[in-house]
Amino acid sequence: MKVREIKSITASILILALISTNVAFAGAPQLVSRKAPASDTDGIVARVLDGDTFVLSDNRRLRLIGVDTPERGEPYADIAREFADSVLTGKSVKIENDRMRLDRYDRILGYVFVDTVFFNELLIGRGLAHVYLFKENKRYSKRLIRAQSEARRRKIGIWSLPTPVDEKYYVSAGGSYRFHRPLCTLIKHINPRKAKKHKDRDSALEQGLSPCRECRP
Repeated sequence: MKVREIKSITASILILALISTNVAFAGAPQLVSRKAPASDTDGIVARVLDGDTFVLSDNRRLRLIGVDTPERGEPYADIAREFADSVLTGKSVKIENDRMRLDRYDRILGYVFVDTVFFNELLIGRGLAHVYLFKENKRYSKRLIRAQSEARRRKIGIWSLPTPVDEKYYVSAGGSYRFHRPLCTLIKHINPRKAKKHKDRDSALEQGLSPCRECRP
């Protein structure tokens, strides 16, 4: 059996397990909205590009708010994409916007509800994404952080992977939702008075900060 076939089978097994878990936890309040809010727009998901980016049937592109799935080639990237595909493709979804409605690529930024399931929260709660906040779009930040905390506690998905080498502390810039290693090149020009120290990764994550994509703390 080829390596690619083995990977495909393994991913399929994990997807089935995740879907089964979703059914089992269908009543969990941190993962399901009892009533989907009034949507700013509706759409049908025609194609899943990756775990957090989709194409609608009218060719508009949609990017989930507050969510960052692994990049292509990283652990759980394919699983996140296939999970999104299994849940969303062909489904009618309600899309709720926040303050910032489009990103720089003209993609719709949205909270996605399929039936009563809040998909952004579901993806994070299954350990298939980090919380990824911006100051303009924080409407459901507390729910997303709670879902991530539960996934971390259960050590599922990306939280089952070995943790990066620890630093003595981590740094974030004032007003930013990313945290960095102390020597990260992206923060070397930050005014020290505007920098905030975090004693460990856990404390940064609990505040809703996401790891820098450059230094990967």
